[in-house]
Amino acid sequence: MFYLDTSAFVPLYAAEKSSAKLDAWLNKFGSAVFISEWTATEFYSALGLKVRMRELSRQQALAAMAAFNLDLRTSWNIVTPTASDYRRACDYLARLDTGLRSGDALHLAIAKNHDAKSIVSLDKNLIKAAHKLDIPAQVPI
Repeated sequence: MFYLDTSAFVPLYAAEKSSAKLDAWLNKFGSAVFISEWTATEFYSALGLKVRMRELSRQQALAAMAAFNLDLRTSWNIVTPTASDYRRACDYLARLDTGLRSGDALHLAIAKNHDAKSIVSLDKNLIKAAHKLDIPAQVPI
């Protein structure tokens, strides 16, 4: 299974330059993808930021949330972060050489603890940190 982080998840619901290519990637691997409840939390935050930055209208953000909520019940493999995920995220942050932020450390910990084949992200810093931590990571497009 591939773990999809928020940067690779948002374009599936809010149009971005990478949306079409990400859709194509997902059509190949969709059934082998999972996200976490943390991804969902960051998804809502990202949409709010896009509204505040005027990249999305309120109506577009609400439509994206509605589509996500429908898919949440029918399409996505979702894991809930565990205490072990949070502890591993702290271990990653304690490295101090990765440049990780807390949310990204949690994504990496969830992917690692749930035996993801690879973490899939559009965030180059997260990919770089993953490689420092010997976690398979890839940009899907």
